[in-house]
Amino acid sequence: MGSDRLPDGWRCYPLGDPRVCVLNPPKREVRDRPDSTKVTFVPMSAVDDESGSIVAAETREIGQVRKGYTYFAENDVVFAKITPCMENGKAAIARGLVNGIGFGTTEFHVLRAGPQVIPEWLHAFVRRADTRAAAKKNMHGAAGQQRVPVEFLEQLKMPVPPTQDEQRRIVARIEELTARLDEARRLHRAASNSLSTLMAATVSGFFAKGEDEGWSVATVKELCGDPQYGYTASAEHAAVGPKFLRITDIQAGRVDWSAVPHCRCDCVGKYRVAAGDIFFARTGATTGKTFLVNEAPEAVFASYLIRIRPGLAILPAFLYWFFQSSQYWEAVEMKTEDGNRPNMNGTKLAGLRIPFPKDKTEQRRIVSQLDTLRRHADQLARAQADIDAELVTLTPALLAKAFCGEL
Repeated sequence: MGSDRLPDGWRCYPLGDPRVCVLNPPKREVRDRPDSTKVTFVPMSAVDDESGSIVAAETREIGQVRKGYTYFAENDVVFAKITPCMENGKAAIARGLVNGIGFGTTEFHVLRAGPQVIPEWLHAFVRRADTRAAAKKNMHGAAGQQRVPVEFLEQLKMPVPPTQDEQRRIVARIEELTARLDEARRLHRAASNSLSTLMAATVSGFFAKGEDEGWSVATVKELCGDPQYGYTASAEHAAVGPKFLRITDIQAGRVDWSAVPHCRCDCVGKYRVAAGDIFFARTGATTGKTFLVNEAPEAVFASYLIRIRPGLAILPAFLYWFFQSSQYWEAVEMKTEDGNRPNMNGTKLAGLRIPFPKDKTEQRRIVSQLDTLRRHADQLARAQADIDAELVTLTPALLAKAFCGEL
């Protein structure tokens, strides 16, 4: 940033100028402290990259950390120098340190405010996107272990308002606007969660009402025959055979078939994926999740999936919507194995009881209403995602304006 773009009275200083910053202050400042002195210890994980603050510091004796760790003091700024922590924005002002002393990971640079700046100004400067982008370009080291050299920071120029009072005013404005953005993000996330809750409640309401109206009830086995386990094989990126559908290929109830790998299979007919098939994840974190196939390329399915193929009495889409209801999930939870790895097997699935109207026209009407509702929900979710993406860009834009003197 050139000084010609700054307001009157502002100047650019390199961070190596002691008037604005002391880089990596020496440990000799605390060499006389007894080994039993309590101090704050900050691992990299204790610095929150979203808020730019220390959130989970520890207390240790200085004798345990004096050697092999980075020293800092109250109001110093710690700045991650290693990838990807630096790019993610891990930097914080050290506040509330035990005995005013801190030690932390060797992957910190420490910036101490000089007489012409306040710590908050330094912190905002290293948190802004332009600073981190420039630091990334100047990293040294092997891939995955690249670090920002102190020589880069020494030469990096920081715009500085003429008085600390002006710095405080701008920092207060940053904090005010950032708080508003954080609240907007919180409300947006709450709205997204409410949308998901409303959708789930509406689906469950259809099936609760149907049960009250005397729908028929049958087991999965009665409606679909015996559930079928998938094929055991190794996935391959090369087109050595049919596509090989796995649990991990099903994301948010959808499959990107272009990204699904292949496998070698000499019994494609037995495991071929067809329109109307419903697949069921039988283990792990996604236990119970289902996927209805509307169309598919030549593909077979993997062994951690179970296939259900609805018969003539029930529409596949109607059965799929039951699998999104709270009635279904309550049944899944009742039939889930105890332990760290929940699972459902074909026998348990076959015994699940499904409420449904015998009239196919009524099934189609319900499916149509739920499909329409889901389309509207998807449209709202996409709009909310766009808003969220815009909100994320506002904080970097806010910091950029601050260091151009536009706040």
